[in-house]
Amino acid sequence: MMSSPIAAVTTRLLRVPLLRPWAADVTEVGVIAVTVRAEDGAIGEGFSWTPSIGARAVQAMIDDDLAPFLQGRPSSPRCGIRPGCTCTRRAEAG
Repeated sequence: MMSSPIAAVTTRLLRVPLLRPWAADVTEVGVIAVTVRAEDGAIGEGFSWTPSIGARAVQAMIDDDLAPFLQGRPSSPRCGIRPGCTCTRRAEAG
């Protein structure tokens, strides 16, 4: 069974205030919510976070570098995308 190709990767940046700040200048965390949609309609969601700085940089890397790289590739998490991958779905990676 082949996995459906990735159709889209989208991100949303959320600022989440901390109830107890880590420091005087760390009063919130940046959360980057990521949605991966496959051509068959399947959806996967995940997130990354960073304290106070860097959230926009992480979002930009996902939007500008990872999303274009992933589009059209198999949506299975183990499909031979990484060099040297030996998982059982390697033949499906194409």
